[in-house]
Amino acid sequence: MAFTLGQMLGGWRKKGGSKKAPHREGESHPHRVVPPGKKSLSSKSDFGSEKKPDFIPSDFKEEAASRTPKAAIKGESNLAWELITAPHISEKATMLGDNKYIFKVSNKATKGTLKRAIEERYKVDVESLNVLNMPGKKRRRGNMIGLKSGFKKAIVALKTGQTISEF
Repeated sequence: MAFTLGQMLGGWRKKGGSKKAPHREGESHPHRVVPPGKKSLSSKSDFGSEKKPDFIPSDFKEEAASRTPKAAIKGESNLAWELITAPHISEKATMLGDNKYIFKVSNKATKGTLKRAIEERYKVDVESLNVLNMPGKKRRRGNMIGLKSGFKKAIVALKTGQTISEF
């Protein structure tokens, strides 16, 4: 009788549900050890019966209200923090001109959402917006050939007289 590779190497299994019968509701898991004097971890009768405090201190509420999210530091929009990854500074980007800026952006970004995000975050008016998908570059180490992941970049042209201070 021939053995399969899975039997020889220790029972490789397919991902998915097992065909074991589930344990009954009243019983605890067969392999779970419950110390004496404690109830089973799987019993649902005691769920939510813990005593909760009747009030929340007022200074706790004020402290929670005074906290601001991280995105509120630069601009009011969370959209910009999700879509704009980083400014893309290169030799070609600096040769473009005064009113053009290049950003690395998220792969899910569209022209409309990018325009709105840049206008909200930097408080400027976007005149035009070009979006490019940059392909990944091949990289080789010894005999192994790999592929760096590509990215999406946006070329933003602002109206005359406006600048972005981060560049």
